[in-house]
Amino acid sequence: GAWPVVRPGAGRGSYSALLTLRVLERFNVSNNVMTFSTAMNLSFDGMQCEVDFVAWLGGHRLGGEHQRPPQLVIGEAKSLGQGELITAPAIAKLKSIAAKLPNAVVVISVLRDHFTRAEKELLEKFVNWGRRINVHGEPTNSVLLLTVHELMKDHLLSETWKTLGGAHARVADYEHTRTLM
Repeated sequence: GAWPVVRPGAGRGSYSALLTLRVLERFNVSNNVMTFSTAMNLSFDGMQCEVDFVAWLGGHRLGGEHQRPPQLVIGEAKSLGQGELITAPAIAKLKSIAAKLPNAVVVISVLRDHFTRAEKELLEKFVNWGRRINVHGEPTNSVLLLTVHELMKDHLLSETWKTLGGAHARVADYEHTRTLM
């Protein structure tokens, strides 16, 4: 299909948030409806935070027997721009929110084809923090990073990643594309 031309600042980040939600809905293999709200203001511990979206993805069955509960997703979506779009204050905000919501998945997306070197350094620390193991032996707050490669895909993530090759192709199998975990 045709894609809108996006210029920096247009839509105040709504394009990247909506494209991110589109990708998330396709992870929902149970065919349950995804519920979401954009531009959510959260308040806790005397702190006010805005997240670009909050979504619930319906639970799904594993191996036809076990049902997973709905998945809470917290999202930070950035549109086009120069320099660092992902900053230390933004990561600190997401960490505070995720700490209050164990088992929530944190999604960070940028409407460009890469994260900068400085962003990668911040993200690596945040992803490792999110991987702390919970009582079920799973990451407490999984982190999903998306770029324009995933946001603008027309078909399966696995095909997008196979086409990109390298590290992307190594995670293009079914196990890495059927759930947010």
